[in-house]
Amino acid sequence: MTPQHEARGRRSPGARSLFETPLAAFHAQAAVAAKVHPALAGFMADLATYARCIAERTVRENARVLTDVLRRMGLERPALEKITGRLHAGHLPFAAALACESSAGRLAELLGKKQARRTSAFPALQALLRHCNRETFPGDAGERGEPIEDRGRRRGGPNFAMVASLDRPGVVTKNTYSGVNIEPATSAWDRDDIIATEITYLGDVYTGYWRDDAPARAPMVPPGYRTSIEKDLPDGFAEKVKAGWNNKQFVFALREVNRLVGASLVVDLLVKNKDKIKDAIDKLADKAGKAAESYAAAHGLGPVAKQAGKLAEEVVQQGLSEVYDLVLDLLDGSAFDLVTISHFVDWQPGQAPESTFTLSTSGSGPLRLYAIERDTSTPNTSKLVTSDDGKSPSYSPFGAHEVAFMRKSRFMRGVSHDPARPAPADLWRKTGAQKEASVWADASRNEGFHVLVSVKETDGEGLYVWGLRADVRRNPDEYL
Repeated sequence: MTPQHEARGRRSPGARSLFETPLAAFHAQAAVAAKVHPALAGFMADLATYARCIAERTVRENARVLTDVLRRMGLERPALEKITGRLHAGHLPFAAALACESSAGRLAELLGKKQARRTSAFPALQALLRHCNRETFPGDAGERGEPIEDRGRRRGGPNFAMVASLDRPGVVTKNTYSGVNIEPATSAWDRDDIIATEITYLGDVYTGYWRDDAPARAPMVPPGYRTSIEKDLPDGFAEKVKAGWNNKQFVFALREVNRLVGASLVVDLLVKNKDKIKDAIDKLADKAGKAAESYAAAHGLGPVAKQAGKLAEEVVQQGLSEVYDLVLDLLDGSAFDLVTISHFVDWQPGQAPESTFTLSTSGSGPLRLYAIERDTSTPNTSKLVTSDDGKSPSYSPFGAHEVAFMRKSRFMRGVSHDPARPAPADLWRKTGAQKEASVWADASRNEGFHVLVSVKETDGEGLYVWGLRADVRRNPDEYL
């Protein structure tokens, strides 16, 4: 059930569940555990399946909580039916009880029947997972592998924040742009009218509507798009890291509408009603979380009941956040592949947080995540290499298991800092030429997850390359 690639809406004919992609990093982390501890990996896979089943059932049974908001917003019945169809697409064909039973059986095998009945046993699972990570990705000197002062716990809150966004221009280019126009969107007009949407870890939505008057193959500088684009932890983007397992998703969407009738109206409606939409999503997420926790606690998953509830809540919140893009989909303007960063963080107070980042797109075929080799004499020049080359990044050992992980994911222990150098200047065009993605910073050296991603037009020749990033930072006072 591990996701290979995600299809949504009309971007692909084989529409998958909206609640699959939010679990991509969780599944990637389970795959890391599989090499060292197959039983733990099996338990994590079953727990993710249980959370997804609960999420999908909750939405099937209570979709009107959300669609009523869209109806009051002004959408007509055919549009609502289309969106409802997407909310129900690709659901797993079996009941949550089956996944719960399987998870409970695996938990008893892992911990022993007596220990598996204790609600305090979850840290033992975290210890097993950290052992698997250290076997696969050995720790280095410094903060990456050492316990971190538990400042947050003494002050009543966590001391880390997780964040993802468009990459900051000052970091990715040392300039004023985060994207490059490789090929203009297929259009009858002489310029691209672009809507860009960022859907954050918190479920907040930031939409910009601007005209690209620059010629083809020029850097994209969205004027007035988001004034906080250079901030490390912009408001609405950063989420507190809580003790236990944290699972979040960031979505970046592009759409070229070229003065399509009603485009501005729909965007304005979304902006005006986004708080009401978010409230409806939060209600559904809360309902799923409570259902998952209560059923798990009563059916053999006591030690992880709270984590199961939290995971189901996050899956609903992250999956349904794409409803904003589904509404824009109704315009039938030129769409581009969705790009998603899934981010899983395991944290125990007093320990370094451990992150798994996974990149996905809605395009056909699995995404290939390239690494780079910089020319030491000319740092702005790079060479693309794949994980199959076994050369990069600097994890050891680096065998077939790690190769599969590196094709779409990266691992980081501890907090991240800004990369010392920007992305090589030639990497934008090279990434666009491959129509894939490239990771230009080294997560194994705590530089975070920084990628350049080819964002392809689904029904034309348009192509942009955008910089995205995900990080874990020390948590400033305002996030405690």
